[in-house]
Amino acid sequence: MEQKLPPEQKEILKSIMKHPKAESITISRIPKATKVAFMEFSEEFCGDYGMALKYLLDFSLNYSQQMDHMLGIMAEHEQRLNELTENTENEKKEVRKTLGGKIIPSPR
Repeated sequence: MEQKLPPEQKEILKSIMKHPKAESITISRIPKATKVAFMEFSEEFCGDYGMALKYLLDFSLNYSQQMDHMLGIMAEHEQRLNELTENTENEKKEVRKTLGGKIIPSPR
């Protein structure tokens, strides 16, 4: 059995629907393929676009932090390798000679 709302309540309902809540978001100009992919992805969240968006944002921020950390570690390793390479190149090669003038290679 369908209930009919009085005209005053219909107007209130229409005005509420016209003014989105502070938590709502409207996004326009989304490429069609992206929209379809997002809608399919949101099915993992029972079609809840908000939770799907939250998951993607959390994943993106976490990924970004991990990449920054890994790039920092790689830069430290590269700097250490450069230092070791410079030390090896600048190392004086020890030349050992016998009393007879024969040159003996230095052990490594």
